[in-house]
Amino acid sequence: MLKQTLLACSTLLLPIMASANTELTSWGTSTSVSTLDDCPSYCTGNSDRASDGAENQTTSYSELSNAAGFGKASAAIDGDGYTPSLKVYAESNANTGTWASAWGIQQYTYTGTGSTTLELNLNLHGNVTGDGQIKGEVAIIKGDSLPWTSDMATLVYELVDFNDVLGFESLFLSEHTGDLAIGSISVELNEGDTFFVRADLLSNAKRSGVADGYNTFTMSFDDTSELVAATQPDGPTEPENSLSYEERLNIVKTLWQVAYEDYYFSRKEKRIVRKAARLLELEKGDARMLKKEVKAEAWAN
Repeated sequence: MLKQTLLACSTLLLPIMASANTELTSWGTSTSVSTLDDCPSYCTGNSDRASDGAENQTTSYSELSNAAGFGKASAAIDGDGYTPSLKVYAESNANTGTWASAWGIQQYTYTGTGSTTLELNLNLHGNVTGDGQIKGEVAIIKGDSLPWTSDMATLVYELVDFNDVLGFESLFLSEHTGDLAIGSISVELNEGDTFFVRADLLSNAKRSGVADGYNTFTMSFDDTSELVAATQPDGPTEPENSLSYEERLNIVKTLWQVAYEDYYFSRKEKRIVRKAARLLELEKGDARMLKKEVKAEAWAN
């Protein structure tokens, strides 16, 4: 009965939620290009670097040209279903090295009922000549927040809980592999789940090599009808929330109170209330503060 009551309250909020700005904070793009001018067998010497990007930035571009070589990298949140779309190019001169990298993060919420299985299809196009490589990596990570770090391995193996990594895939291109690599990640989602797609594309070229990954690393879900992206860069402007901030706080507090009538927050109840707090644009930490406040008041009585 408690869950039915909470779900009913949530349903009553849907017209308000539909008009709220659903843009979240944990998404962005980043790019970088670097060179080293001494690569007889391993690379050292003078270095140079150009970089761009940040959280909440939907596009990023970096370019670098010098005596060691040329590189460029582009990242945008403009793929199918607002997935990251990445491009890199690296070209080196004799006995030098060039590296180009691009990465992007998009956050999604599954809005369907019950559980489902979604597949993210990956396509890496590129061409490598000589000493070079192109690598594409994608991780799907469950959660409401994600550390902002340039290194995928550190993120997946150190910074997030292993159980929250729903899927991980790596694709490679070299002079001997051809120009196309494809892959897919299949994930199971439950109602209200929030997750991130983190995608990286890296190219390196040494000793007159060329690694051209500028034909784009793209990805797409097999079904986006019940996915809500954290940001929609080219979408229509959504109307502002007409409720005052105090009114929105009271709504979320009421939901927490209903959920805690039996002195217990179920996982499903917490997902519902957190989603309501995001859609009602509460400041970070306010929903958590209200939850603690409700618990304290309940036990005080």
